[in-house]
Amino acid sequence: MAYVVSRPSGRFEIRESVLTASGPRSRTLANFSVLTTSVMESASRRASRKFNSESVLKSAAKAGVSLVDSTGFDEGQWDYDRFVNSSKKMARVLDNSRLPASPSPGKSLIDLLDLAEEISRSLPKRPFEPLAFPPLAKLTLLKH
Repeated sequence: MAYVVSRPSGRFEIRESVLTASGPRSRTLANFSVLTTSVMESASRRASRKFNSESVLKSAAKAGVSLVDSTGFDEGQWDYDRFVNSSKKMARVLDNSRLPASPSPGKSLIDLLDLAEEISRSLPKRPFEPLAFPPLAKLTLLKH
């Protein structure tokens, strides 16, 4: 049976369990960051047993994989592209403009918060995790 596991740096693998003379083993069928139909087809070709796409998709959803829908639109990639384009635009504006000697701290803070918001939009959704620092953990319990 094929399944999806998370790897470091936002990567994932489709793996397959096989039984050998030395016991059960797992082998990689495909590596990816965004699950596409071509990744699924590649994994299916490499599988030594029947490849169940439906179970792989369920496993991918549990692992937090960015999925490309049937139209080929990947929302995570769109957010990433929008972030990159916004960053390039900001760099061009800064290159072409004459900045004041010392911008106001308020404007700098607003610009920094806008940048942080764009970055957070491009990150994949993660499940809720309680805060680890004890005083902050108590505050989150009050909200829930």
